[in-house]
Amino acid sequence: MLSAVLWCGAASSAEQPRDNRVKLHVKASDPNGGKLTFKWVQLDGPAAKILDATAANYDDNSKKWLSDTYFIPTKAGVYTFQVTVKNEDGLETKKMYVLEAK
Repeated sequence: MLSAVLWCGAASSAEQPRDNRVKLHVKASDPNGGKLTFKWVQLDGPAAKILDATAANYDDNSKKWLSDTYFIPTKAGVYTFQVTVKNEDGLETKKMYVLEAK
């Protein structure tokens, strides 16, 4: 079983990049200490560009794997994304997010 703390949302205005990127961020861990992979896909909404949909790195402080990707909305609207977190044994968990760009 994978332990995942899934969080997704826009960066604060102080962190918001000028190119209107919106952060999609997930923290997850494997109870066996294995490597995790991430994959973001868009399920619905206006066309959007996902930047580095499989970005992952390990945070020694939290002892968790981090997916720290972004998407760029093309226009105002509701965007639906799904992230899949998978361990080395092929076990996976999925989470869907619905975000509104204004």
